Amino acid sequence: MLDTVIRDSDAEHVLVCLHHPPVEMRSAWLDRVGLEHADVLMARLANTGRVRAALFGHVHQAYDAVHEGIRIIGTPSTCRQFLPKSDEFAVDDLPPAYRRVELHADGSLTTQLNWTDHA
Repeated sequence: MLDTVIRDSDAEHVLVCLHHPPVEMRSAWLDRVGLEHADVLMARLANTGRVRAALFGHVHQAYDAVHEGIRIIGTPSTCRQFLPKSDEFAVDDLPPAYRRVELHADGSLTTQLNWTDHA
C-alpha cells in the first residue's frame, strides 16, 4: 500500500514517518522488538527514487544516519531516554527531548534536537 501511495503521489520528494526503526539500533533488546522485515521496507523505499528520509520514534534516543541513500532519523522521547547500544533494557540520564524537522523544496531537510531542562 505504501508503494501505491508514493507512486500515485505528485510529490517529487517524500518523507516517510513510522513508529519502529527501519534499521537496527545495535541494541540487543530494542532490535528484538524492532520493525519486522525492515530490510524489505528499506529496499522498497529506495526503489521509489523519491523517498528522501524516514523519521521514527519507539527507541527513545536520537539517531541520524544514511542507509541505502535514505536519511534515517530517530527522535528521542518527550519522557525518558533509553541507553543506546545496550544489550538489556536501560534508561539513559538524558532529559526529555523533541525533534523539529524542516522540509525544503529541494528534498533536503534540516532537523534540530531540543532537550528540555532536567527539572
